[in-house]
Amino acid sequence: MTTASKTRPRRERNREATQARILAAAEAEFALKGYDGARLRDVAARADVHHALLHHYFGDKVGLFRAVVQNAFAGVSTRALAALRSGTSIRALLETYVNMLIDFHVQNPNLVRLLHYSSLDTTSPAFEAMEEVTREISAPVMEAVGHAVEAAQRAKVIRSDIDARRLVSLSIGAVAYVFHEDRFFSLFHGGAVRAPASVEAHRTAALAFLNTAVFP
Repeated sequence: MTTASKTRPRRERNREATQARILAAAEAEFALKGYDGARLRDVAARADVHHALLHHYFGDKVGLFRAVVQNAFAGVSTRALAALRSGTSIRALLETYVNMLIDFHVQNPNLVRLLHYSSLDTTSPAFEAMEEVTREISAPVMEAVGHAVEAAQRAKVIRSDIDARRLVSLSIGAVAYVFHEDRFFSLFHGGAVRAPASVEAHRTAALAFLNTAVFP
């Protein structure tokens, strides 16, 4: 094995580690300052890299923002599609999705806040980038979930008096809304919604509620 072939995997690992640091730093900066307020030099400083590397890997600020969103959505989308393809029961699938949604919102508070604020300004490049990622990654998963729910309705496994897409939307809202409005619900519940005990209480309650609401 040549010296060049030995060093190539190390360079690849270093490249991946550097990109991961940049993405983590960018997520924090975007969440703290918003898309418009975030500066690439501040992202570079937080990631401890030269700012030229941001342009090398991601092009410009909107490219970096798109990569942050893609990075977050790709993992959860892969897990979601794997669960759908596993052939598991719709009841087990519901539990998997509830756990997955809760874990995503608990583990990514900066991203959740960032996506919420980015969705409010339709003139921002961040809004367009988020729409692109949604079409590329999230929409196919949601379509697949909708089809799975429709199949379960036809089989009379779950209630069929509510449109499948609305049933999916209502279920997501029941699980995720508390994390999108975390400041209000932390006051309402008397403690941080992402505290371990609160998360487990929400997980138990969401599963109990949806099992009652979805199944006849």
